[in-house]
Amino acid sequence: MEEEKQEKQFLGSLDILQTVRNSQSQNGLKHNDYHRYRKYCTKKIHKMRKQLKFSFGKGKKFEYKDITEQVPNDPKILQVLLYEIEHDWAYAMDIRQIMDSSPEEFNRKKFHVAKKILKAYKRAQKLDKICQERAEKNTAKEAAAYEYYLGGFYNHEKERWGEALNLYVKSRSIYQELMKHSDSLKKAIFSEKIEQLEQSIRFVYQQQGGSLFDSIETILSKFKNDKIEIDDNNDQQQQNQSKGMIEIEFQGEKLPLKNQKVIALQQQILKQTMYLDTQQDKIEDQEQIFGKFMALFQIYDEILKLVQVDKDNSKNTEAERTIYNQIYNSFLKDKLNYVLTRNSLLIKYAIKKFEKENGMQNLEVLMTKKAYKLRLTRPAEIVKLCDNYLQIIKQLMEIERNNPNLDIFRKLDGHEILIKGVRCYFVAVMYYSNQKIVETLNLLHKTESYIDYCENIMKDLNSLSDIEETFNYLTTQTQKLSLKSKITYYDNLDNQKNDIQQQQEQVASKLSKVDLEDKQSNLTISKLMQEQLQGLNIDTQISKLENLPIEEVPPKPQISGCKPIFIDQAYNNLQYPDVSNKLEDQKQTGGFFSKWNIFKK
Repeated sequence: MEEEKQEKQFLGSLDILQTVRNSQSQNGLKHNDYHRYRKYCTKKIHKMRKQLKFSFGKGKKFEYKDITEQVPNDPKILQVLLYEIEHDWAYAMDIRQIMDSSPEEFNRKKFHVAKKILKAYKRAQKLDKICQERAEKNTAKEAAAYEYYLGGFYNHEKERWGEALNLYVKSRSIYQELMKHSDSLKKAIFSEKIEQLEQSIRFVYQQQGGSLFDSIETILSKFKNDKIEIDDNNDQQQQNQSKGMIEIEFQGEKLPLKNQKVIALQQQILKQTMYLDTQQDKIEDQEQIFGKFMALFQIYDEILKLVQVDKDNSKNTEAERTIYNQIYNSFLKDKLNYVLTRNSLLIKYAIKKFEKENGMQNLEVLMTKKAYKLRLTRPAEIVKLCDNYLQIIKQLMEIERNNPNLDIFRKLDGHEILIKGVRCYFVAVMYYSNQKIVETLNLLHKTESYIDYCENIMKDLNSLSDIEETFNYLTTQTQKLSLKSKITYYDNLDNQKNDIQQQQEQVASKLSKVDLEDKQSNLTISKLMQEQLQGLNIDTQISKLENLPIEEVPPKPQISGCKPIFIDQAYNNLQYPDVSNKLEDQKQTGGFFSKWNIFKK
């Protein structure tokens, strides 16, 4: 009875291909060192048999214990059988390397290689039989694919092309179905194995007489395989949870988390985020809210460090590095989203504090050193908060650049334009405090364009309620400041007009005292000066921002007189005395060497 119970006990699951690939890549097969891998498998088998108390013994106590269907009730026995298969396969490949280097012993070594591969194939059949009865369904299917691969490899060695091709195709079809129902990390491993099998299928197909130009689809279409039943995603998730694995989703792909420290920190993040989502509106103390955010960011930083260590592992393949990179970007994206919510709260609190302190009425005080002593909220501080927000938006867009969902980009664009409008408004407030009215009106006009663009985007996404408070504040305050700026501008124009009239009166009074010897009357001169000074008056009938008297850059060209050219007409008629005779009569000066041409200047 105990033996029957022992036979029926469940052995769980085993990721056969992943275990094999990790062992091969970490123990010599990156450099085709089959001898090192064979020694590793020998040590691994001895160690695991000793742990299971299933060893052979030494000396006279030696007893060969083969793994049969009545195996010990421990899942590690599947790994023992798997490493025995890998040991035989590595032994065969090691002999093949020796055979290639020394062709003298080719025939004897070739027989030895085939014998070792056959031994591995028979053990693979035994592993498949045990897994079909006492392991999970996906493990059984993976064991069947592994058996078909080794069977095809043995027939390939024996040059039985038809049987080898049939077994290779069966193995590929099982791996193809397993890949559809697995996580991203396993998909990368299965795809590598499928590529390896396709190369073998092409070679065997050509050796059998097939065309060189046939694609892999045409080759596979000639084989009719039975449908393979694979566990659903829900069963796969339950298996992952039982193994201590969880999955996260990033840009439509499911990514596995196998690091137990990362999984534990992920659970802490879920608790923190639930608290912030539910209690954020109820908490009135700002320091408590921002303290929760800082604790959340510290957890994210620890996770990112752990994922970075896994990503930088030299034993990873390129496919695994891309998956770890996606996991890293997923956590970084979540962190940046919470940084955005924190920064938006900071901007809201700063604006509320600015309104409570009557910042618009005390702009002159805010531009002095008293604002620092009284800890008043200045417009420059809000502008800096907006700059930090916009920087985080850029980082998020960089992470999401490969995301096919365009609504995410549009939503980020809407939030970015809103914060740009807030920033532009408070920059206009700073210019208004410095009495730069024209610049203020230009900035407010730009703010209105930001408001209109943001409203159109968020209405299309039905997300206007998310930014309703900030949006309404920005629209009302922009209109108020625009009216104030226009009134101030008109007052300045009136003051300029009065100043010009006073200047006219002063000029006229000065001219009236000047004696012009009856050439023109004083009254005529005063009228001329008034008409001339009327050009300084600025048109005050301004109803729109477009009518402001802003100078054009570059200025319009003006007509000016040509540059005078002086022509000497007498030059052609003058006769100058001939001095050539005087030049010839000049005596030569210098010594003996001066007669040679080489010394002449």
